[in-house]
Amino acid sequence: MTAYILVTIWVIGGLVFYFIGKRRGLKIGFVLNLAAAFLGPFSIPLAFLLKPEK
Repeated sequence: MTAYILVTIWVIGGLVFYFIGKRRGLKIGFVLNLAAAFLGPFSIPLAFLLKPEK
């Protein structure tokens, strides 16, 4: 049961990263998808640190 909770938190963290990135105008590519997959909820600050494309 604990594994399901951890996986759910990891997936929600990745989705939050994706939606924050899209809202800020980031171009979500392969590298950022990998960062979200490996970092999970720790990738959310990364979405705020990256500069949006113009």
